[in-house]
Amino acid sequence: MERNPSRDWPMHGTAPRSEADHTMALNPDLPSSFLTNDDFRQKARQILTAHSVVPAGCVHLLGLEEIRERVGRKWSVIENRVHDVTERILRKNLSPADAWIRYDSETYLVVFSSQDKSKAQVTCGRVKTELMELLLGKQETRDITVQTVVVDMNGGMLLESHPLGSLLDTMAAQAAQATEQGGIRAEMTPPPGSWSDAHDFNVMVPALDPGARDFVHHPIWDAVAHVTSTYACLPRLTRRGCAPLTGYAVLDDLEDVTAILDLDRHTLLEGMATFTELFQNRFRYILTLPVHFETMANTKRRRDYLTTCRVISKYLAPFVTFELVGLPRGIPLGRLNEIVTALNTVGRMVTARTSEDGADLSTYVLCGIKAAGIELSPYNEGTKTALDLDRFGATCHKVGLTAYVDGIHDKRTMDLAVRGGFKFLAGPFIGPDDPYPQHMARCTERDLLMRARPKNRSGPI
Repeated sequence: MERNPSRDWPMHGTAPRSEADHTMALNPDLPSSFLTNDDFRQKARQILTAHSVVPAGCVHLLGLEEIRERVGRKWSVIENRVHDVTERILRKNLSPADAWIRYDSETYLVVFSSQDKSKAQVTCGRVKTELMELLLGKQETRDITVQTVVVDMNGGMLLESHPLGSLLDTMAAQAAQATEQGGIRAEMTPPPGSWSDAHDFNVMVPALDPGARDFVHHPIWDAVAHVTSTYACLPRLTRRGCAPLTGYAVLDDLEDVTAILDLDRHTLLEGMATFTELFQNRFRYILTLPVHFETMANTKRRRDYLTTCRVISKYLAPFVTFELVGLPRGIPLGRLNEIVTALNTVGRMVTARTSEDGADLSTYVLCGIKAAGIELSPYNEGTKTALDLDRFGATCHKVGLTAYVDGIHDKRTMDLAVRGGFKFLAGPFIGPDDPYPQHMARCTERDLLMRARPKNRSGPI
């Protein structure tokens, strides 16, 4: 990280007078609150200090203001959905070494561990483009604003703002110039056939490795009975050089309802094939199958899915649970009741994954849903995680729902969930995903700690 970031500022080598002058000189319409907000400064330094190599000390701002302005009054209705889609796209496009956090209701902060500033800005632009096309349809995206905060080690900050179109034109010009000079770099010349056009911007970028898809079983721990008895069958996509994706994040288009239906049916068939085989070998466990709201919302798709459910035999149905995913906020009671009733005829019970505020939990209870759960983001701060767990657990207890949580990544988070009244816990700390589940077995907190302890470490826990 450079101590003097002024070489990255387009100020023609002139020493700037103040942070306010930086902002006004670059774009007088940009808000200066990002430069004066102490909370932002603290979060930016947390990301920068967590990575040993951060190009030019840059924190990139992924803003959702343009989407909010275009949807208008509908923003309050779709805000949670926008954030879900945004986080899935970030997980898909960023490498495990990169870092991002949600700063406020309209902004994400992103730090790239290896890309230079210009490439990182274009990557942020691509993420924003994909997000806008998923939510708003095909849009003119060359005018999308890409913002970057340059932070030096002495605390100085500068907010840069560029249209995505100008960044792409600059990269294209640099590539053409390098070609003319015969000095094109090795990473700019991958094998033939590995290039693809990016959103008709006439800029060539490497094609994404399609990866390999398989199905894994995600262990769920009963914190009350101290037993690991439940496994969720999930699709997994593994790409070279990228962190594995699980669940609906494996889909290329998260708005393609046909692809969602196909994935749900394939997951059901794979999960039941493994379950039937292990059950015949005297393995006993509870199988959880995710099913998306879009699969059950349409009459034809619901009928197709329930037809696939015929592979669930009567003697296995008491061991099969369905988890509804993607339920819209404020779903009508009658519509949800139809879905739950249909799933209850082919399984043990129905649960629902929802948002941290638990706005519709009373509706879930009236429709016969037995448990509700949330998924913790690994980028949330400890205080926010504790508040979310306490609030959601208390709300579930108040309405009579069993609470569960996914995303438990350390002992502290596990302790917070247990104290918050959550009965079922899942996540990396509970156990790794595996193609085959294990026979239900007793597992205490000490067993979890022993399993999570590094193998070459001795001594007390």
